Amino acid sequence: MNYEWFESIPFILCISFFWFLIIPIPIAVYLFLRRLEKQQLSRLIIAKILGIDYYREEIAILEGSDIKYDYDLEFEITEMAYQKLTREHEELRRQYDRLLFEGILERRIMDEENSCNPDMSTFVLEELMEESEKEKEEKEEEKKSIPKKDRINPVVKKGRIIIEEDDLFNGENDTFF
Repeated sequence: MNYEWFESIPFILCISFFWFLIIPIPIAVYLFLRRLEKQQLSRLIIAKILGIDYYREEIAILEGSDIKYDYDLEFEITEMAYQKLTREHEELRRQYDRLLFEGILERRIMDEENSCNPDMSTFVLEELMEESEKEKEEKEEEKKSIPKKDRINPVVKKGRIIIEEDDLFNGENDTFF
C-alpha cells in the first residue's frame, strides 16, 4: 500500500509541530500586551493616588484642619478604579483651586482696605486709567514711527521657490530674520 506524500508520518509530524509552535505565539503576545497594559494602568493609578494625597494635604493646610486618609487600600487594577480616582482627583483639584482663589481674594481685599480710603480708591482708579491711556498712545506712536519692511515675495515655479537677488539684498533687509 502506497501513501501519498501528505499522508506520510514525517509530514504529519512536521505539520503538527508547526501548529504546536505557531498557536502559542499569538497567545503569548496577547498576554504580554495585557501585562504591559496592567503595568501602565497601575502606574497611572499610583500617580492619581499621589495627586489626591497632595491635594488633601494642601486643602488641610489651607483650611487649618487635619489631613484625612480614607483610601480603599485594596482594589483591583481596573479602568473603573482609575476612573473613580480620576473623579476624586478632579474634585479635590477644584476644591483646592477654589480655596486658593478665595485666600488670594481675601488677602487683596484686606490689603486694599488697609492701604487706602474709599475716596482715595476712586482717585487711584482714575489715575490708573489715565496711565493706561497714555501707554496705549505711546505704543501707537511707536508703531507708527517704525517703518514697515517690504516682505520678500517668492515665486513658485515647477515646485521650486524662486527669490530674486534684488528682493534679498535691497539695503536694510540683508538677513533672513
